[in-house]
Amino acid sequence: MFKVHLNIGSNQGCRSDNIGRAAALVEHSGCVVSACRSAIVETEPWGYISPNAYMNMGMLLHTAMSPHELVRVLQAIESGMGGGSHRNKDGTYADRLIDIDIVAVNDASTGTSFVCNDNLLTLPHPRMHMREFVLIPMQELDPGWMHPETGLTPAQMLKVLENKDSI
Repeated sequence: MFKVHLNIGSNQGCRSDNIGRAAALVEHSGCVVSACRSAIVETEPWGYISPNAYMNMGMLLHTAMSPHELVRVLQAIESGMGGGSHRNKDGTYADRLIDIDIVAVNDASTGTSFVCNDNLLTLPHPRMHMREFVLIPMQELDPGWMHPETGLTPAQMLKVLENKDSI
């Protein structure tokens, strides 16, 4: 059984409805044993400029499906909802109707970390520690989670981000 942190985001259309629909599709995909959702966090786009703010929600789920199998299910959900490419032709980030990312699988606090870096999946997410919209939901859902490489909890990673912003 895998413990999986997802982040679901949208900055197009009715963002909260998009996120709710994506979360329901994940929960009813046949791969989830249990799931819980965080509150929605609204932020400015990360890594690019857009007039469209994002709404993001974290999900903590348990599944018997491998992370590689799960990412394929999530990509099918994104595609089925009309999710286009996450990038423009020049490689920069693009606005999105829906974006579902696997942020982390298992964690260091239980000694069951899952680390991966291949063509399909990089875990934990390589930029999670720089994104409040990922860390705030993780802190809400699983405050004791620990990053397998740094040993930091979501609250500790948020504190690092706050200190960088104040410099």
